[in-house]
Amino acid sequence: MKSRFVTAAARVALSSLLLAGSSQASDWYVDAVNGSDANNGQSPQSAWRTITHAVSQLAAGSERILIAPGTYSAALGESFPIAPKPGHQLIGLAGAERPVLTANGAPNSVILRFASSAAQPQVFGADTRVEHLELRRAARCVELAAEAGEVSPTFVDVRIERMIDRGVDVAGLGGQCQPRFERMFIGVTEPTSNSVAIRATGLALTPQVQLTVLDSFIGDSGGGGAAIVGSVDALFERCTFDSLGTGALGVSTDHNELTRVRCVDTAITYSSYALLSTSVGASFEASFTRCTIAETTTPLALTTGVGPMKLVLESSIVASPGDSIYTFGPVEISASRSFIADGSLDGVNGCFSGDPGFRNGGDGDFRLRWGSPCIDAALAAPSSARDALGVRRDIDGNLDSLGRTDIGAYEFTPLELVSSGSIGSPLRLNNWGPDSPSVLYWARAGLTSPSATPFGSFELNPLLARTFSFTSAGASSPNVTQRMIPNQIALVGQTFSFQALTNSAAAPLSRAFTNGVEVSIVP
Repeated sequence: MKSRFVTAAARVALSSLLLAGSSQASDWYVDAVNGSDANNGQSPQSAWRTITHAVSQLAAGSERILIAPGTYSAALGESFPIAPKPGHQLIGLAGAERPVLTANGAPNSVILRFASSAAQPQVFGADTRVEHLELRRAARCVELAAEAGEVSPTFVDVRIERMIDRGVDVAGLGGQCQPRFERMFIGVTEPTSNSVAIRATGLALTPQVQLTVLDSFIGDSGGGGAAIVGSVDALFERCTFDSLGTGALGVSTDHNELTRVRCVDTAITYSSYALLSTSVGASFEASFTRCTIAETTTPLALTTGVGPMKLVLESSIVASPGDSIYTFGPVEISASRSFIADGSLDGVNGCFSGDPGFRNGGDGDFRLRWGSPCIDAALAAPSSARDALGVRRDIDGNLDSLGRTDIGAYEFTPLELVSSGSIGSPLRLNNWGPDSPSVLYWARAGLTSPSATPFGSFELNPLLARTFSFTSAGASSPNVTQRMIPNQIALVGQTFSFQALTNSAAAPLSRAFTNGVEVSIVP
């Protein structure tokens, strides 16, 4: 696995526990270590032992099943597949180690199944929820099947490892199917190239599958990322596809099927291909908006017989050796403000080639460095947009005192903070810029709403801001200012913010504020 920076960032994001639940839900408890299925499940002290038993005891409706750390397997008494009812919420306890559900590699095994059949239609809405669990070693870790009714559960902060065939299998077979996946980690397969992290299948002339995947990592696998088959509308936003043996996005469509794949603020790296699609008599569109595609053998390959096929590239980077786009049959290509490495679209709607200005692409760091031509060069992103690492999309990256969107999945930040926030540990500020003097400011408070100044936006509380250090900015590498966080317990819970004012010839008054950064102190 080469993309160490991207993977680490994704895993940090996936480890955050924002466990939301309805205040109207009833709470029930399961504990593999201390529970018993002879209990009533109404408190941690009287917890059930197995999730299978909990699901069997509870009627459909808003029921939260709070699961304690432990290993939930057939040896414990679990009966796979576990089939929650509509409205059930399987939630690992907040602030605790992730509970593990494992089928231990049993043939044809499925860990969680949500199904609505024509004979017994059900409605699994977004309130049906799976959160803060780890699923391991099953042929299919999650199976969703909608013959009728609706199967649209929500998955948040779920880790899927050692999948044998498919991490998630989504099948719209006539019913509504609109699942949502947030902060997922799907990867690390058994040694096979046939596996795929997510497979979504929709039938022609039936409701289109709506697949939404947000803030997720898919990779570290000998198999593929996502297989899209038939009538599916798939959105991947702020996702990372990395180190995939067979490729990131494989698409197959046939007659009368409507298929769309949208990637937004997403990185696809170190994979055989980014997109490999085949369409016969179908309507297919693939779009990449503010994405980075790098170190892929075949970046984009589209094949069509009859039926419209369209590829849209907006403010994206395609930076791999050889041809960037392979087309077989009539494919409409629309590109704007994008870096296309092979030069095939140079001069088209602001597209260009050359050196994208990666920090260290050879070592998997595809963030932009100071001076990259992709900085502040994209079409304006929506005000709510964030990059693949969660950074807002209006940073003033070239220090001209105006914030604009960057091309690619990663927004360049002239000021970077590297710190765990732990007392007694180092706090490092990386200051990028045009090899010029710079003043670091700090405030004993978090960042505030930006205030306009002649030097750009100031994000510190102006009543609390003080000079932290007289330093400089660096162009080929950032200037580093490092301090130790005092080993004082009284600091825990406090937040500190920093911002630099750097000399810059690009700014109207020859100086510009960088972005602000903040850190919260923890034990």
